[in-house]
Amino acid sequence: MISVGGLGGIGKSALVNTVWTDVAKDYPHGAVVLDLHGHAENNSEWTTGGALASLLALLVGAERLPIDRDGQVNLLRTLLSDRRMFLVIDNVRHVDQVRDLLPGDSGSAVVVISRTRLTALTDAEHIDLKPLEPGAAQELFGRITRVNQEDERYVNEILEHCGGLPLVIQAVAASHHTGSWDLAELLDLLRKAQLAALDDDRWISALTVSLDLLKPDEREFLTLLSLHPSSRMDRNTVVALSGAAPNDANRLTTRLFNSYLVDRYPGGAVELHDVVRAHLVEQWKPQLDATVRDKAIARLLDHVAGTVARADALLEPDRCRPEVPESTIDFTDAAGALRWLRDSWSTVTALAELAADSGHPQRCVDLARLMRGFFGRDKMIEQWIALHRRALAAAQGAADDRATASTLTNLGMALLEGGRPEEAAECHARAAELFTALDDRLGATDARSSLAWVRIYQGESEAALAGLAEAAASYLANGRTRNLMISLRGMSLAAAALNRTAEALDHATRAVELSTTPRDEVLAVNGLAWVHFRAAHHAESERLYRWAAALAAREEEHAERARALNGLGNVAAAQGKHAEAQHWWSEADNGPVALNIRVVGELSYRRTAA
Repeated sequence: MISVGGLGGIGKSALVNTVWTDVAKDYPHGAVVLDLHGHAENNSEWTTGGALASLLALLVGAERLPIDRDGQVNLLRTLLSDRRMFLVIDNVRHVDQVRDLLPGDSGSAVVVISRTRLTALTDAEHIDLKPLEPGAAQELFGRITRVNQEDERYVNEILEHCGGLPLVIQAVAASHHTGSWDLAELLDLLRKAQLAALDDDRWISALTVSLDLLKPDEREFLTLLSLHPSSRMDRNTVVALSGAAPNDANRLTTRLFNSYLVDRYPGGAVELHDVVRAHLVEQWKPQLDATVRDKAIARLLDHVAGTVARADALLEPDRCRPEVPESTIDFTDAAGALRWLRDSWSTVTALAELAADSGHPQRCVDLARLMRGFFGRDKMIEQWIALHRRALAAAQGAADDRATASTLTNLGMALLEGGRPEEAAECHARAAELFTALDDRLGATDARSSLAWVRIYQGESEAALAGLAEAAASYLANGRTRNLMISLRGMSLAAAALNRTAEALDHATRAVELSTTPRDEVLAVNGLAWVHFRAAHHAESERLYRWAAALAAREEEHAERARALNGLGNVAAAQGKHAEAQHWWSEADNGPVALNIRVVGELSYRRTAA
């Protein structure tokens, strides 16, 4: 006995038909297909007794049926005991429908097809059909419609939206084949989740059958999951989004999993099939009660803000962060927090967009501010800039000058890292004006300090040194040690550019001494190594760069490791060790992060020395 299960439209019946074609010769008494209507919309599913009577009527005629049920069961088993038949029982909703239909010990094969996991069929071999792999999906698409070379660029993304469901792939391909839609138009429909516009709506009927059988609490739970911008979410996110107690969320998830409407993974992660999610977004989400929807989004945003804040705190405990609800996730260590951020940054960015679009501008600003450290660490500059531009628009739209000022400061940092000092300077100057108007002296100091950093890369080292010295004095007076340390790093760069080596070394050494986290330490050590290199202190510079490279490797500080390796190459080149220099430079280039030559002195020197 085999139980074949899967989402509607995934190809269960087609698979069984193919199998029958291959094995028909092994079953000389033929095949019988019995549809139990277990997923019928009009609740016309067959009872166990009705199914048994219908099967016997097919085999021996209605006039020979025993009156009692036991007699019917015995007759079926007697009939099948000396026959080899291929019995297909389709659209089974629950195990009780088929218990009396199983032939016992006989040479017949039984295939049960269902959109529900029939785990209680313990004697069956269970086959859960999965979506088609990309190659198979492309083959199916290509069998239905031809695509010219110019349009091939659309096909991969189109198939991603089809989620590997054969019925959906067929519908999309047919819509193109008939000339109703070109591929660009189809892709636009799929991106907007407007699947109902396709010519062939059989897949909608197949999916709707499963969805319409859900109970009200299951229906609302599933619809709430579709509010999340990602199809996959962890258990804590499911709880936050649904507002259900953990046990209730697990119970509802199990029901949906058993109906093949979600996938569930070890650890409790849940994933909506792309097509299911698209249908929910298009058809069910608009019907969701507005109050229920708004509360769910607020819970979701609170949850993700708390989670990002917790991750950022483990990576940079001394950083100033916005006040957000505490996270229900407790990362084991900083490495775990960093892995989560690298896996989740795109989802967090999408949630910040959701915050801005759903009347939560402050949460958009909070998420942008909380992601600043990670984006800076991994040098994801364009993502950093894009998120902060969105947050800036949200803050300005809410007429929140304080949020606008802080976002301008962070945006300016991103623009500087991206090698755009002129735009960065404009952001910091505007931020300083807003903070001053708000009588926020600390905010104004931060903005002016950031502006002074920009002056370093604009070649205005004297102005940079003066501005950073003023900021450092304020930080020292207010006990802001980390900000003081950052200012000292900038002062060392400015002094080194002015060839004031002793002053630069003093500032850089103090920055190393004030560092309290591995990230701050590696930044400061690289800075000190750079000052020694400019002063031709090659042995000390090499020692410091090796220190920084080892520390950066341990902490997965990819950008700072690349900087240190470039520095080691520069030290070797300055001493005429060209093969060694090429070794270090090559190792730096093999890292996962690209540095910007406009803001990394080691790269500028390398260009002249290579």
